[in-house]
Order: sequence, then C-alpha cells, then structure tokens
Amino acid sequence: MHISLIDDEKLLRSNISKKLRSSWYLVSEYHGYYDFMQSWFFEDISDLYIIDISLWDGSGYDIISELRTRKNITKPIIVISGFGEVDTK
Repeated sequence: MHISLIDDEKLLRSNISKKLRSSWYLVSEYHGYYDFMQSWFFEDISDLYIIDISLWDGSGYDIISELRTRKNITKPIIVISGFGEVDTK
C-alpha cells in the first residue's frame, strides 16, 4: 500500500512516516501544498492520503478538493490537524 503524507511540520511528518514504514507501507512525503501538487499532478499512485489541514503554503482543504473534484479520486483521506480547539477542528 502506498501512502501520500502531506504535512509542513518536518518532525511530525518524519515520525508518522517512520511509523508507517516500520509497518511495511510505502510512503511519499510532501512538505506543503505546492510540493504535493507539483508531484501529484503527473501521477496518482497513492492508496491513501494523510493530509494536514493547515499548511504553510496553502490549505489541506484545497488538496482534498483537487483530489475529489478535479482528479475524481475516491481513495481514503485521513485529515490531521494541529488545532487544539474542538470548534476549529
């Protein structure tokens, strides 16, 4: 199974990636909206997407919109957030 992990926090992204790889998943890491969009535009190889909602250069919501509407991707998406307040989440 291939997983695309999009998160701008390097330490968190690295920790999640290491955990997934230790369970034998293939992981592609992206540090932001544009990094993912440039790479993803040419290929769709992921079986699962893990997306941070608040990225330094864009929004995880925009990535989800692109996946669902423009590319018609129906593969699962896990949303992560650093927001602590329930209303914000």
